Amino acid sequence: MRGKLGSVGPVIIFGLLLGLVGLSPSPQAVHSQGGVQRAAPPGSVAGLPDEEAFEEPDQIVLRSRQFTPAAGVESGLAEGIEATPGKQDGRAHVLLQLHRVPDASDLAALEGAGIQLLNYIPRNGWFASIPAQDVEGTLARTGVAAVVRWVGQILPEDKVQARLRAGEFGSWAVAEDGRVRLAASFFDDVSLETGRQVVAGHGAEIEGESDLLNQLQLL
Repeated sequence: MRGKLGSVGPVIIFGLLLGLVGLSPSPQAVHSQGGVQRAAPPGSVAGLPDEEAFEEPDQIVLRSRQFTPAAGVESGLAEGIEATPGKQDGRAHVLLQLHRVPDASDLAALEGAGIQLLNYIPRNGWFASIPAQDVEGTLARTGVAAVVRWVGQILPEDKVQARLRAGEFGSWAVAEDGRVRLAASFFDDVSLETGRQVVAGHGAEIEGESDLLNQLQLL
């Protein structure tokens, strides 16, 4: 894709995209994620960071920003979901924070409401997939309100590497015609086939893919 941020903007904001990074000299070393680490299995404590290490007990920690959200549904969330391209099957991706590490009953309540936890974010936060319609009604359901502390929008900067936002590309990633090699990772509930359709619609050429990372390497 062309080496200007404006040309990759449509992909950055696309609702199905988890992360966009410039390829490193060793493509195998690429780790494409907006959050701090890859998710542990939902409900599992193994691999999660030391929650007591955070000064703010309800702080959300992303590579792009750190903040402590007010409890409840973020203002403008429903409108933001409606305006976000890339919704599929009536679902949308959001940031979601729980009151605690979910146990089996919590997970059952979330699943019953159509809420799927995807990638973990400190602290007690997740990238999540939820029904795109009646967000507040979904979160007010019995069992869900007791476990969900906050839900808000995923911003474009949460999905793209900082140096790409600054228009900085490694020389190894720039092709002779000026296009830039990028790695686009999709949420775990988005198939690579859907990802191929997404990037093709924005004029990107697919050079490779990884089923393990749910990732496409683009030019």
